[in-house]
Amino acid sequence: MSVRCRVLGPVELSGGDATVAVTAPRQLVVLAMLLGATGRVVPLDRLVDAVWGETPPETARTQIQICVSAVRKSLHGCGLSDRLVTAPAGYAFRVGPDELDLLEFDERIRRARSLDGGDPAAAVREYRAGLALWRGPAFSGVDSALVRGLAVGLNEKRLAAIEECLDIELRLGRHAEVVGELTDLVATHPLRERLHHQRVTALYRAGRRAEALDAYRVARRLMLDELGLEPSPGLRQLERTILGEQAPVPSPAYRWRVEPPLMLPADLPDFAGRTHLLCELDAGLRRGQASAAVARVAVLVGAAGVGKTALAVHAAHRRARDHPDGQLHADLADGDPARVLELFLGALGVDARSIPPGLPERAGLYRSRIAGRRMLVVLDHAVDERSVVPLLPGCSSSLVLVTSRSPLTGLPGAARFPVGRPDRQEGLSMLAAMVGPDVVAAEPVAAGAIVTFCDGLPLALRIVAARLAARPHWTLGRFADRLAAEAHRLDELVHGGLSVRACLARSVDVLPLPLRRLFCRLAALGSAPFDHGTAAAVADPATDVVEGLARLVEAHLVEVVTAVPEPSYRLPVMPRLVAADRARPPALDATRALRSRSRTAPECPRTVR
Repeated sequence: MSVRCRVLGPVELSGGDATVAVTAPRQLVVLAMLLGATGRVVPLDRLVDAVWGETPPETARTQIQICVSAVRKSLHGCGLSDRLVTAPAGYAFRVGPDELDLLEFDERIRRARSLDGGDPAAAVREYRAGLALWRGPAFSGVDSALVRGLAVGLNEKRLAAIEECLDIELRLGRHAEVVGELTDLVATHPLRERLHHQRVTALYRAGRRAEALDAYRVARRLMLDELGLEPSPGLRQLERTILGEQAPVPSPAYRWRVEPPLMLPADLPDFAGRTHLLCELDAGLRRGQASAAVARVAVLVGAAGVGKTALAVHAAHRRARDHPDGQLHADLADGDPARVLELFLGALGVDARSIPPGLPERAGLYRSRIAGRRMLVVLDHAVDERSVVPLLPGCSSSLVLVTSRSPLTGLPGAARFPVGRPDRQEGLSMLAAMVGPDVVAAEPVAAGAIVTFCDGLPLALRIVAARLAARPHWTLGRFADRLAAEAHRLDELVHGGLSVRACLARSVDVLPLPLRRLFCRLAALGSAPFDHGTAAAVADPATDVVEGLARLVEAHLVEVVTAVPEPSYRLPVMPRLVAADRARPPALDATRALRSRSRTAPECPRTVR
């Protein structure tokens, strides 16, 4: 019997000629979670989180069991009930690699990448076959924050595959054929710079020079209006090429095979502050260069939105001349070093067909390729040590800069540099660099208020600058007035793809449920310092408050005010606003919480956003 399971679009299942009809919202969430796990066991608690988030009823586990039974009954009509199996820890949906569109998509993209070096036309056919499996955004119509999180990653994989496919088609000379598709993609994803680069390239090589220049100007205007940033050096060079009537520059994916890789992102033209930290970083790396027998590794550790990435990129540009053999850069947010090694090996000139499938083999080949070279490697958003270790060179001639919210204490020999929130003066310098010193000088009181309301957080200041650039008729005073109300401040700190709420949410969402509840309830204590006993007054009685606060400090969501004689803590401004934002009903008044230490504190659920 032929079985077909689809998640790349609305969730659909069929067995033989029969189609499974699952329409109940909770059952659909459970089915989506099981299919998204591609055969792995999904713990019962994770299914509870997927259906109810942080506010599950007391009968949640029983209701999930009822949902699973209902789904199994629906599967029985087309002979698939035996695919849904019960495991000791949860449930799994057994599915073959040719029965689930997600697995087929991954396999076709893998084959396409392996063919790129030798048979690009065949690679395009595999890419197109894989992309044809999509019928819309992944998991369309499933109402669950967890499932939407899975969908975000899958939709990003789809876009990456589209961009890779278009790169090859441009190398094959299919410029005119892809212009229409690229025009639609740019309209749908206006902030993806790679698509703009491809569209300008396609128009130029198709002989449509004036339209190519117009497309570049549209892209530049979008980036300035939405992000307050100039296009990357590659896109600006393409414009100069068109204006100078030079031969079209080859795409980066093609050029890497014959030149040293230059993957470092563009430095921020308005980078300011961090002078002391940059000096410490330079001194630490010089000490490492004199003594290390292996690669020098510097870990920039700090909270979400504190500017670790901007600092790492700026520091890397300062040292790029000392590493003429190339620069490698990767985002480790998904924690998959095998994927990054595939990218790095391709950039280092290894044919796709020669890249081994296993992680240890890829890591060994990577170290062999860069042995003795003076390389600079920037690893951004490292989740843990496991995602970093395979990417470390084996020689002292290379330098590695890592950014992480975790101290990565398991990396031997690494130098750690805490990146804290800038003080008021440094925050004012950053704001002046972003919006212009004359603007800040004209309204110094309002500028100081904005820095205070943003708690000096560079991400928040960047959003303020971008919004002011998009609304030149706004004054600093007007924007400061909009930020004054804490209840609405997070709503103001959003622009384009930048959001303080979303950035900090990633630090919260990776925590276990009891820690998320504790963090949410701490908002009841306001901005004043608190001790263990005060925190216990608003915590669930079963919560280990001492351990919980230690974990929240490690996650940069709570900070230590004093360590002796007894520790005291407080929530920084932005984490406190996020905690309060997630609290429904509103967080308890601190005074009332202190009076109710002996009673159970009410639930402080997470608001799905």
